[in-house]
Amino acid sequence: MAKPPAGSSLLFGALADSGHIKQRKNGSYQMVLKGVDEIDWFTDRPDRVEGTWKPQKLLRKWDKLFASSEPNAQATVEVEDQRELFTFEMLKPKMESGKMVFGVKPLSDSSKDKITGLKNMEMSDISLFIDSVSIDFRNRIYPRPPCFPDCRGEDLSGMQFQGTNLVYGNFTDAKLVGANLRDSIMVKTNLTGANLTGANLHGAKLNQVNLTGANFKDAKLNAVDWEIDSICPDGTKHAFLKPCTDEQLLLQSPCTADQLNLA
Repeated sequence: MAKPPAGSSLLFGALADSGHIKQRKNGSYQMVLKGVDEIDWFTDRPDRVEGTWKPQKLLRKWDKLFASSEPNAQATVEVEDQRELFTFEMLKPKMESGKMVFGVKPLSDSSKDKITGLKNMEMSDISLFIDSVSIDFRNRIYPRPPCFPDCRGEDLSGMQFQGTNLVYGNFTDAKLVGANLRDSIMVKTNLTGANLTGANLHGAKLNQVNLTGANFKDAKLNAVDWEIDSICPDGTKHAFLKPCTDEQLLLQSPCTADQLNLA
């Protein structure tokens, strides 16, 4: 049976025979799906792996998979010979008499109108897509931060991103003091001006990453996989497949970022 690769980002899909949306007394919405036999998972690029879980396995892993925030999801359904598509925040599912039941929170007024319009209607030929999470090399789950992909100026000090896929994330001026980024994957990630003092980047993959003006004081950089065209903190590119030097990392430079016009 296929297993998710280390550091990969997973997305989920499922099919259901039928279902309906109901509104509870407190005004919230629930979706009830019948005939969900399996959950398909597949990796986000650049990995190309897929597999299946039983619904119960997704339920067991839910709290770890989505520890930082509930996922966004999208459903396509057939109602009275018409295909309908709506997007929502998906709350933790449960199984009741073989049916998958979960809370649905509209993401916008338009999605609320659509969900309200589908309330109590019989739906068939249902397709469900669930947003991604990332896992580390020991198959423990370390999700992306709630701010991802736009984490500019966020305080993420001490947070756990071991093995997390941070591809295309924007962490400009973010505070990542003491953060655990071990084995994380960063491709075209923007860390301009980020404070990585004491951060652990052991084994991290850096490819076309912008580190201009970033602070790496006391950071652990051993075994970092420096690939191509990353910009070092001093604004220069590192040599092909070679790490940024201490000078490029500003670890031996008496100049400040202001003096180097990097602030």
